[in-house]
Amino acid sequence: MAVDGVVGDPAAMRLYASQLRQAAEQGVGVASSVSNSASALHYEGPAAKKFRDRMLAWNKRLSDAARALHDAADVMAQGAGRVEQDQAAAEAHRKAQEEQEALRKSVRGAS
Repeated sequence: MAVDGVVGDPAAMRLYASQLRQAAEQGVGVASSVSNSASALHYEGPAAKKFRDRMLAWNKRLSDAARALHDAADVMAQGAGRVEQDQAAAEAHRKAQEEQEALRKSVRGAS
């Protein structure tokens, strides 16, 4: 997942946000598998408990990472909306300036 070419391109930003969400969903799937595998163990004793505890810790790490990816995707998608708004405002400003310049030229030409 590269970020190159994303800055200032709302479509690319939304695509990247989608890729982040997909990665997050994969992380959720892996976390679920880890949790299910740890829960399904029928071993007893200190080593089994230690193993389950480690698997549960990995599950938490994976879940936290997936949440962080979702949060990053939300930030990227919101940023795309802000970029679009800024681009639209800049375009409207540019057009207004062109119209003012055209009006000035027509007033000068009429004099």
